[in-house]
Amino acid sequence: MLYQTIRVSSCVSIQGEFVESLANGDVLVRDGRKLYRGQPIRRGDRSFSAGIVRPIQPASAPEAV
Repeated sequence: MLYQTIRVSSCVSIQGEFVESLANGDVLVRDGRKLYRGQPIRRGDRSFSAGIVRPIQPASAPEAV
């Protein structure tokens, strides 16, 4: 079973079982009973990486007086 992640809108991506590649470049994936159509997200896709959450440094504890 091959899984594929697709972008269905600017803020929504779906991962599911790959069903079919369409002639226009879209991909169909199945998540349970539903089929979704969208643009495939490939490794290194920079346009999607802006949504990746990066860890931040914890604030330092205040010094005791």
